[in-house]
Amino acid sequence: FGMAEADGQAVYVMPSAGGQLEKVCDDCGEVRAWSPDGRLMIYQRHTGMVYMLGLLQVPSGVERTLVENPPYRFFAPSFSPGGRWIAFVRRSPPDRDDVIVGPFRDESMAGERDWIVLAVENGSWVDIPRWSPDGQLLYYIADTDGFMCLRAQHLDAATKQPVGAPFSVRHFHQRREVPTRSPVLDYSIGQYKLVYDMV
Repeated sequence: FGMAEADGQAVYVMPSAGGQLEKVCDDCGEVRAWSPDGRLMIYQRHTGMVYMLGLLQVPSGVERTLVENPPYRFFAPSFSPGGRWIAFVRRSPPDRDDVIVGPFRDESMAGERDWIVLAVENGSWVDIPRWSPDGQLLYYIADTDGFMCLRAQHLDAATKQPVGAPFSVRHFHQRREVPTRSPVLDYSIGQYKLVYDMV
């Protein structure tokens, strides 16, 4: 699938080879992740101070709440390569961000007691967790050292529990190469490659 957004928060899909746009929902919020098979889409939406993640089944259009628990805010979800885990950011008041990994089975997210909270330094801003192609590393952007840098955490292949401590992958300390910190910040991880947008 390809994807386009128009009409405010309406979402359309279209075959990547070309063809007609098809509306799949009228008010989904921001599209943030697609399942590996292209059948499921995760979106994030907020109403007032309530920030949630929702799941849309494509093409049936069936929606359900994936994660919602005020006063926490939830952002930047991504499916693991096999589609059985979801990583996202949980923002806790007043100033704590955690990278969370949760089991995803039968198109439902496991409850909080089954979530894996990755060690992120208190007070650091984190965003955009992304999986390595083999699912054994989780990357994220963090300002742990005062700059927006790329960090990563090794994960156990089966349980996704953290193995060792988080480590820096790429420092962005030069102004000309800093990733864009804005609602459009994103990046992609490939085999030995990183593609991201810069200021």
